Amino acid sequence: MTQFDKYIGMVINDRYEIKEMLGVGGMAVVFLAYDEVEKCDVALKMLKDDVAADETALGCFESESRAISRLYHPNIRDIYDISLSGEHKFLTMEYLDGPTLKKYVSENGPISQGQALDFIMQILDALDHTHSKGIVHRDIKPQNIIVTAGDRLKITDFGIATLYNPQSNASSKTGIGTVYYISPEQASGKTTDARSDIYSVGIMLYELICNRLPFIADDPSEVAYMQIANDPTLPSEIADIPKGLEQIIMRAIAKNPDDRFSDAGQMLAALRRFSETPEAVFDFVSVPADSRFFESSSSGAGDIIVALPNDLEDTVLNVAPTQKPKKEKKKKTKQKKVVVVKTKTRASHMSAVSIILGSLFACLLVAVMTVYYVYVNFISDAMSGNNHDGARTLVVEDFTNIECNDKLIENMEKLGYSVTVIEQESTDYVMNTVISQNPKAGVKRNVIPGQKPCDITLYISSGETMRTLSNYVGKPYRQVEIDLEKIGFPTRTVKLSDPAVPSGNVIRTFPEAGAYITSDTRITIYVSTGQEISYATMPSLKGMTAVQIRTLLINNGLSLKEVSYAYSDTVAAGLVVSQFPYAGAVFPKNLTDVSIVVSIGPEPEPEPEPEPEPEPEPEPEPEPEPDPNPDPNPDPNPDPNPDPNPDPDLNPDQNTDQTN
Repeated sequence: MTQFDKYIGMVINDRYEIKEMLGVGGMAVVFLAYDEVEKCDVALKMLKDDVAADETALGCFESESRAISRLYHPNIRDIYDISLSGEHKFLTMEYLDGPTLKKYVSENGPISQGQALDFIMQILDALDHTHSKGIVHRDIKPQNIIVTAGDRLKITDFGIATLYNPQSNASSKTGIGTVYYISPEQASGKTTDARSDIYSVGIMLYELICNRLPFIADDPSEVAYMQIANDPTLPSEIADIPKGLEQIIMRAIAKNPDDRFSDAGQMLAALRRFSETPEAVFDFVSVPADSRFFESSSSGAGDIIVALPNDLEDTVLNVAPTQKPKKEKKKKTKQKKVVVVKTKTRASHMSAVSIILGSLFACLLVAVMTVYYVYVNFISDAMSGNNHDGARTLVVEDFTNIECNDKLIENMEKLGYSVTVIEQESTDYVMNTVISQNPKAGVKRNVIPGQKPCDITLYISSGETMRTLSNYVGKPYRQVEIDLEKIGFPTRTVKLSDPAVPSGNVIRTFPEAGAYITSDTRITIYVSTGQEISYATMPSLKGMTAVQIRTLLINNGLSLKEVSYAYSDTVAAGLVVSQFPYAGAVFPKNLTDVSIVVSIGPEPEPEPEPEPEPEPEPEPEPEPEPDPNPDPNPDPNPDPNPDPNPDPDLNPDQNTDQTN
């Protein structure tokens, strides 16, 4: 049992049902949860209760959320939802069912050189995308890399990632990752940039190739010191590896950031070159930016200098060629060679043999010069596609991924190109970098110097455009999708039940309205499905306590409307006697109120009635007083029913007889 078991079975934000715990970190715990809206498993990363109240920790969590929301790459874990305002601070991510790279290597033993290079190139490809967004991960290590199906790697945990200024190439803050993989500048508390991630990748490549870390000690602080001050053992002294691979590793883990690859794209290009030519030997030197697309012969063993794509610091490779490069033939002007043979009058000073040999040598020299002239002016021109009128065949070179500037255009015009430059907005290429060209590299064109150049169009990056996200709350989501796609924002829709927002309208967006974002930031649109009505069967509440009733009603989407009390001889006081709706009834969840009757115990017996008091005897009625004026002649036989109408004219019998 752990303190986090209480979350198992809980439904967060009426959407995510927590199924099990996947892992615990210093700040957060990661659960496997089921998304009831999207009907799929997700990884739910929740801040610990004691951490969520810490403003620093919450800021770090928000930094991770902002960092991941800008990234969209097949080798980076996808993020779905972020909640920082409710009771629980969490984000939901793509659920990755696979081991970490650390566990993968420990379970499968030392991996091959080819697989190691494939893994590292996947990581560099993802970091190239990350660095292009101005984000430094700062904690690249095998424990933060997940190996999924098909050996596809996914970078996770941007917990200490930070945004940096690509113009200054420096981050705004420092951060400490795992000491075995952190760069010297991280270990010493200095500012970090993209080259700090390069160092960590170099350490990982060292570990995969040599099957051991370059710096190991029992005390982490000692390892951090070794990262700053100690030089590692050369990989070739541990494993049998090509010279070129060792050069790439040692350049990546150079102590001075200026001596490393400038970013992930540059290191990736070096590894690709090595994969194509394992016998390559590199000589990292600096050359002018405008000459990076040329091949130049080097002094010594006939090596050539080959440019690196995405070369931001003018670094190139000196690679041993697999075949001898062709030297460009230069047309030479005809020069007359005059041989003057001076004869002396004194035969003792020159013998006849010397004169003959001298004459033969002079004739041979003239013949050689004649043959050379014919070859240079006719044969070599025909072989290279040049005609006497100056026309020649130009093979279009590859100018992509290099900086387009005035010097580059000037050099291209000297070679016979007529250059047109068109700017295109791009978030994947640095400003002024050539994105594409027309015609493509390798196409042949006939050119005549000064008359007929090779027309070429270079499409260059104008950089990424930052925009403020408008407020789309309450608007029809179909129209919002169309508006965002017109601007260039990729979108993702999540449907939620919200009785306060009409069905089909936008509840909110992520990032929120007013956010300052790049044009390729993916916008999550939360759409209302209106009031969702679901039905359930009414549970029996009889015999439950108030606490039990509250929990059961909440779990079933019910609310308590009315409580009344009644006596009960069979139900103890405080427990439910009856309910409405009745147990077993089907009811709409979240729309039904429950009324209950609670027992107050048995009805008390009535108190005995008091005996009635005896009634008092009635008092005798007083005798009537005598009439002071009595009738002197009283009727001895008074009529008991005197006639009410003594008048004979009104006698009814008489009236009747008269009528008849």
